[in-house]
Amino acid sequence: MYRMPDYCGRCGPPLEVDLDYGEVRLLELFEGGVTDLWKYRELYPLTSHQHGVQLGLGEGGTPLVLVSKLCREVGLDQARLRCDHLNPSRSFKDRSASVGIAWALEQGCPGVGCASSGNAAGAAATYAARAGLPAYIVVSSGAPKSKLSVPIAHGARAFRGRGDFSRAFTAAREAALEVGLANLTTCVNCYAWEGNKSVAYELF
Repeated sequence: MYRMPDYCGRCGPPLEVDLDYGEVRLLELFEGGVTDLWKYRELYPLTSHQHGVQLGLGEGGTPLVLVSKLCREVGLDQARLRCDHLNPSRSFKDRSASVGIAWALEQGCPGVGCASSGNAAGAAATYAARAGLPAYIVVSSGAPKSKLSVPIAHGARAFRGRGDFSRAFTAAREAALEVGLANLTTCVNCYAWEGNKSVAYELF
């Protein structure tokens, strides 16, 4: 059974992806307008991009909106905010979830797990449902019921842990390692986290 590595067994911190960009045609990749995050699929740590493109729900490519009032308040000539609440599950975490679940499909993981206070759970459940994978969500005892509406609507099994988020985090990690799930908890899965770089690619 595959067990996803998450932390370095020697020095402790989460693993990082080291990509070889030598074969990527960067100038061509950034030509034209922004469509969605899969425009930059060659920059994600995937052997094949087939799963990612098939999983796509239009995530990424969200609009930048000029914020004139904020500019005046802080003394800037111009500033824009990215509206990532317009992603499919209403969160920027769709960026990491879509890439992470594409990676999970490549690895043959039997499902995905996630500790979350709400947004990551919704994103993980949305793309797990799209991929046909079961999703298991662990939330802290104080997480509001409203935050569970999206993952439950997408068929995820939600478990409310006892105590704060750190306990939910530990429970999700242990379960993922034991069963072989792809752990999509924020900042744990280095492959999924690469999807968040799409914000920088789009800005560039």
